[in-house]
Amino acid sequence: MGIKDAVSPTLQGLVGLNADPIRQGDAAVLLQKTFRSFARRLRPKDHALQDDLVQEMSLAVLESGGTHNLAFFRRRGLSRAVDYLRSEMVERKRLRAYRRVTRETVDPEVLEERRDQAASKLRCHGMGFLLDMGLAA
Repeated sequence: MGIKDAVSPTLQGLVGLNADPIRQGDAAVLLQKTFRSFARRLRPKDHALQDDLVQEMSLAVLESGGTHNLAFFRRRGLSRAVDYLRSEMVERKRLRAYRRVTRETVDPEVLEERRDQAASKLRCHGMGFLLDMGLAA
């Protein structure tokens, strides 16, 4: 089953983005190549993320209600891809921070160093408190 078989017969000769309104399913099929090129431009080296972006763009087209022209569907897909990239970057930053904290807390040398720092701070602050109260010699 080729692309022409999947698209309704009235759309097989469609050229241009501002043509008559079409259904979401037809638009998703027609815009697959465009979505692929958007994904390649947004993330040229990450093939897995490119696939995710194409899926997100197609999903955005399929979720939009009613019939619209191809330009609307294309803008809708690109907007969803940019939103997806933003949320993906936030999640990656959160994951890197978690890995850094986990690595630091699991490393015995780091744990011992932090324990010593905390103890010295406590001693310094404790002595300051005792001196303020007039209890230290």
